Amino acid sequence: MATNFLLTPGDYDFGHGQDRYEKMKTILDQNKGILKDEQAGMDILKAASSNIHKNERGEESATQWSILYNNTDLTAKMIMGRKYDQPAHEFSLK
Repeated sequence: MATNFLLTPGDYDFGHGQDRYEKMKTILDQNKGILKDEQAGMDILKAASSNIHKNERGEESATQWSILYNNTDLTAKMIMGRKYDQPAHEFSLK
């Protein structure tokens, strides 16, 4: 599990993004880190995604990409533009 957010104050959206991390952590903790299937993983990514909004600089911002890893069969699915029902790329990690 990972999300991107700044830990040190600066010019770029400091203080935002930790909420997405906490959403993912809460769901995974409730399930003891085990998800029943790929859809459960996609649901977590969707819950933690950021809708299109204006950031503090007046720029449009949103989740651009997400990756779902399957540690059992060593694959990864990349989701672009919050289209969680249609992964853009699939990779074998073997």
